[in-house]
Amino acid sequence: MYRNFISGFAFALSLTAAAAGPTNIETRVEEVLRQLTLEEKVALCVGGGTSELKGVPRLNLPDLVCVDGPRGPHTGTAFPVGVALAATWNPPLIKEAAAVMGEETRAAGATMLLGPGINILRDPRDGRFFEYYTEDPWLNSELTVAFVEGVQSRNVAVCLKHFACNNREENRNFYMSMVSRRALNEIYYPAFKAGVERGPAWAVMTAANGVNGEFVSDSKEMLQETLKGRWGFDGIVITDWLGTRSTEKAALAGLDVSMPYSAGSGFGKPLLAAVQAGTIPETVVDEKARRVLRIMGRVGLLDGVPPKTGGVKSTDAHIALSRRVAEESLVLLKNKGAVLPLDAAKLKRILVVGPNANQRFCLVGLGGSSWQESRYEITPLQGVKRFVGTNVEVQFITADELGGFDLVPESALAEQDGHRGFHAKYFEKGGAQPVTERVEPQLNFLWEMHSPDPGKIAPEKFRAEFAGKIIPPVSGTYTLRVTAGAGSAWVFVDAEGGAPLMFADTGKGVPTALCSVQMEAGRPFYVRVNYTKSTGDAACRLEWALPVDKTKRAEAFARLSAAAKAADAVLVFGGIDHSLDSEGRDRLDMHLPELQQAIIHTVAAANPKTIVTLINGSPLETGGWLDEVPAVLESWYGGMEAGTAIADTIFGRNNPSGKLSFTWPKKLADSPSQVLGRQTTARVDYLEDVLVGYRYYDTRGVAPQFPFGYGLSYSKFAYDGLSVSTNGGSVKVAFQVKNIGRVAGAETAQVYVRPPAGQVARPRHELKGFQKVFLQPGEARKVELELCRDAFAYFDEAKDGWVVPPGTYVVEAGSSSRDLPLSRPVAR
Repeated sequence: MYRNFISGFAFALSLTAAAAGPTNIETRVEEVLRQLTLEEKVALCVGGGTSELKGVPRLNLPDLVCVDGPRGPHTGTAFPVGVALAATWNPPLIKEAAAVMGEETRAAGATMLLGPGINILRDPRDGRFFEYYTEDPWLNSELTVAFVEGVQSRNVAVCLKHFACNNREENRNFYMSMVSRRALNEIYYPAFKAGVERGPAWAVMTAANGVNGEFVSDSKEMLQETLKGRWGFDGIVITDWLGTRSTEKAALAGLDVSMPYSAGSGFGKPLLAAVQAGTIPETVVDEKARRVLRIMGRVGLLDGVPPKTGGVKSTDAHIALSRRVAEESLVLLKNKGAVLPLDAAKLKRILVVGPNANQRFCLVGLGGSSWQESRYEITPLQGVKRFVGTNVEVQFITADELGGFDLVPESALAEQDGHRGFHAKYFEKGGAQPVTERVEPQLNFLWEMHSPDPGKIAPEKFRAEFAGKIIPPVSGTYTLRVTAGAGSAWVFVDAEGGAPLMFADTGKGVPTALCSVQMEAGRPFYVRVNYTKSTGDAACRLEWALPVDKTKRAEAFARLSAAAKAADAVLVFGGIDHSLDSEGRDRLDMHLPELQQAIIHTVAAANPKTIVTLINGSPLETGGWLDEVPAVLESWYGGMEAGTAIADTIFGRNNPSGKLSFTWPKKLADSPSQVLGRQTTARVDYLEDVLVGYRYYDTRGVAPQFPFGYGLSYSKFAYDGLSVSTNGGSVKVAFQVKNIGRVAGAETAQVYVRPPAGQVARPRHELKGFQKVFLQPGEARKVELELCRDAFAYFDEAKDGWVVPPGTYVVEAGSSSRDLPLSRPVAR
């Protein structure tokens, strides 16, 4: 602790000049701006490389380096993903974690963190559902402000993304989101507005998609009039990583920087030419350059503060904080008969099963911009074994033992050059062109001390690329498994490039990786495997498990049932992974893979003490098996200490306190984006308007699987004594929460406002406040919140502003949107 204090003190001293105050920064900005040539000012408006905002070498001004991602820089402490951060409902904790992310960003040599991702959770199939926070704008705003304050306390700029209405991945660079101005202001704008006004955030990234007929980077209404005008944003607006779509239109709309660098960028030579021709005033470029310099000043670059100053990575304190966040994010979805927590002292044998039991989720490239590469990751199986030690026998049944995997056969591959198989390219070490090309009937190699072509390629080090199309025999969810020996293997399913589906690497202790993919019978499915050899005997293998394999499954499941009967408890670790929860692709449905459903059915029938832990970043259908098991725990993608947090919770060292930040549908067809919304490849119509998430379910009386704000505890909490009083323009709300259980725990008390009936259709109620309280058994605490005018208002498009209709409102308090035992009227 003493070492960390000294580090923090030195860090603060090093940034004294950068944090000296806005007046000093503005003075420095103007001094530098006066020294810049037109060419240098234009150069500030286009990336300096893949992830840099260009500096001014002539003035010894370095580049401002950006780094992904929304849960911290890629190399360092791996925190839980965005939807898990939101499940903590704990802004002070998020602020603390974000400060660590800011510090580690500096340790990585960067001064801008490209996050947080704060788009509303609208469609359960959205590939980046796991990366964002919540369906609710109030919760979204509070978490966003906390994150901004935490990161920027380390003089690292946050970049709020993706502004706005970025809610799917299909055709993500071109589709149009068609949204009413009311929905924009009530649902999709609030977190960006709060982040800018209250953070205040120093950068905003435009969504790649368009809104209401214009690409966001071209939208004067969104950038100049709303973001910079109404909200007073004084930072920089940058594009998502595909560059500007125009020159004059984007420049006049308020876009400041086109990212990344491109020789053909509209903010490069075309912007310079437009200024020289007089079609864009030089004052417009001056303002863009001023904004870039302002952020450089805030992170210390104008005063020569090195980016790495004071930053450290993955200290014991950082890792402990990651574990605490993971613990607070866990949501107990079901606990019939209080089967959890398990008492390890009363157990002799535990059966562990499920595809996610020993999987790692913090690996390079997985999940898109949210990937992490931590120096280790505790899997659930490891966490369980560590907790019980040698006192309890832990039997682990792998996917291999369930007989689900076979090599992808030649008969299932499309023909290439007259032969079925994978088109293989083999490269020498460091070579850019393949030395040997041929069609391989299967991907199943063990080269031992040899190479793919001994006459041309040395066996020491080489790389290979295998590309082909699988012709699936049946429709459904397949599981692919890649194995790498003495090297690494990346699996892609996008012929145009895209992010990898999975990644195996013997050097990182992950020789095998699994992922789920959805295929349609007879429709070619592209697969590419890139293998790179390291030291040792090279090997690479690609296998699959079909949706149904009745013969092998019958024998395997008989063994599984017997093992479940012999165990004192069964722990099933299922869900999905970043092959489905990933930037760049959307899910097709909410189905839990069939193999996992079969596992749950089998073990639940054999053992009444079956606990299911889900590892996923978006909701799954549970109706087919939920009634069969007594306990279900949602653990998300919990970062490097996820397995520890899960085990501590299952065995009672940690009392779960997470709450859902979205409404969990029973099935995809229940989601308002499906019931009311409409979409094509080119366009998404947000016809549900403001009825997003619980606003739809609670207003229309549709039963969810689990409601917004829901989450159980090993404790029980009672609510009492709600009082509501007016104080000028605000309303003071107070009530008591008491722990009536036997163990200490935390409860997130939530306050909703129900509007009076009127001519304008409004949701039944809306979240307008919350507070997480930690209570000992028998302890009671008074929760006090103040509701300002905004808590009662709606956005009136005709008046272009917020309106509070007079009438009697109802203030509700409780533990979720569907459990609100306290209510009191208040006149407004």
